[in-house]
Amino acid sequence: MGVVDLPEYLASAYPFNTWLSIYKLRESLALVEYSSGVCVVWVMESGVVNNFTRLYTIRASHGPKMILGFRESGKPIMEVKDHLIGRGTLVVYDPNLEKFNDLEICGTGDFLFVNSYMETLLLHDRSDCSSN
Repeated sequence: MGVVDLPEYLASAYPFNTWLSIYKLRESLALVEYSSGVCVVWVMESGVVNNFTRLYTIRASHGPKMILGFRESGKPIMEVKDHLIGRGTLVVYDPNLEKFNDLEICGTGDFLFVNSYMETLLLHDRSDCSSN
């Protein structure tokens, strides 16, 4: 099991008013801090222990938001929840424009998930990958 040394600011804030999630963002470790309707994305400098840089801050508008993953471009894919109707919607946040783009994918309850994949040319049922 690995250990991540948090910056003093995050280590002292957690767990009182804040909760944290860890993601892979490109080839770096990303830390997402959720607190009081604000979501802050931090990234660890490559290989430098205990050195996180704040990438951007996402302010909550139109309901609570949770990052489910990141696109290849680095933009977060988020779920926006409407607790009144029990529905969530997937959006992509553009940190440069500070805008949300609706993906028009909706789900009820806690049924929205994001997974990453890697394309491959390997054949699933063949070990030698040669054609006969």
